[in-house]
Amino acid sequence: MTQSCHGDGISDYFFELLWTKDELNFGPQLNVPDTVIYRYGKPYSWYFTGIDGKLKKKHKTNLVREYLQCCLNRYQSCVRHILGEPWPCWISSESYSCPLHMWQSLRDLSLMPAAASSSLPLVLVTLTSLTSQVNARIEEAFTKRVVGCDLVACYIETVNSDAAPADEPASAYAHNRIEFLDRKGLHDFLYNRFKQQSGILQRFIEPQGVSNSMIRAIWSPKVCLLERRLSKHQLQDQRFGLYERACTYEGPEYLSDAAPLRGDILPASVQSLCDTVVAHVGEVSFQKQQIARMVLNFKVDSRDRIWLLYSTSIRLTSEMMASRGMSGTRQVAAPLNIDNVVKLPKQVKLRAAPSHEQGGTNRRVINFAMCCSCGRDGPKDTFHPTTYKTITTHFDQVRRS
Repeated sequence: MTQSCHGDGISDYFFELLWTKDELNFGPQLNVPDTVIYRYGKPYSWYFTGIDGKLKKKHKTNLVREYLQCCLNRYQSCVRHILGEPWPCWISSESYSCPLHMWQSLRDLSLMPAAASSSLPLVLVTLTSLTSQVNARIEEAFTKRVVGCDLVACYIETVNSDAAPADEPASAYAHNRIEFLDRKGLHDFLYNRFKQQSGILQRFIEPQGVSNSMIRAIWSPKVCLLERRLSKHQLQDQRFGLYERACTYEGPEYLSDAAPLRGDILPASVQSLCDTVVAHVGEVSFQKQQIARMVLNFKVDSRDRIWLLYSTSIRLTSEMMASRGMSGTRQVAAPLNIDNVVKLPKQVKLRAAPSHEQGGTNRRVINFAMCCSCGRDGPKDTFHPTTYKTITTHFDQVRRS
């Protein structure tokens, strides 16, 4: 099946296209923070920016996925001897997250000989040791540059919806949820947490200024719209939790403010990066992945460097041309999604008021209420009393419009 970056949500194939070199072995000049791609709960790829400013990829020996493939190849002859047929298609590193699952499946089918079964503990010990080494490298790379705040990383998980129709891919109905991690949370995520879904683990870039900010670019060949949101709470303000200090587009609007992009240098630089990304993706895919529209998220650090974080929505020219019917009449193509695709988990309880308790780690349950005008839920203490005359006047204006 051909991979494509067309659609909404975080695309790991987008990072693969950015890393791929063209025919002259050149790549785009852009900054991408350390990003670890997780598939089926295991690290699949690790992208980072080198000293020369080029996007690079960790060697395959640094990832558990390659070790799993080596384990499968190592015992391939054994399975061939047992089954008497070529390497089965149902045994692969994509369908089994670790060799333990493969060995258990073979033993359940009474296909595992005693000699091979006795080597299982050695395989598991080696796998556990290698996994700890990979987690140690990730933890070291994500925490060695932290200076001003306790945030070190964010994990964006792709959750597939169970309501997807059988004739359509589940990825089209997937959504992303983000988690912000400090040192303790990152350590627990790497060593103790069971990760079943796919997602990306990205190093947190300390922004320019005292509050977290993010720039969103909505690009098309004719126009490039830029907007920025600035968190209301400072990153060093321990009276608030991690989510209250780090949320921009991911959280509710009352936790961040819209900030203008003044000057000509920053908007021109962001637009130039967008043009570079579009040209490079089309070059390395031999014009099979021609981007017609896209939404990219950027961040500016304390050294005025622009970092490309991820893309939340991409539309390809080929997919839009495929929307033409057989009769020649053009159908309505899916518009670019400029809404907040990446959202917070439902179990996160946000608070608008600061906590003066020592450490600032205790959370209280917020009472939410629904606005009778827009139908959205919000903290109850952010609502204000109004008169019936104002309410009736508002509904009259809405009805006329």
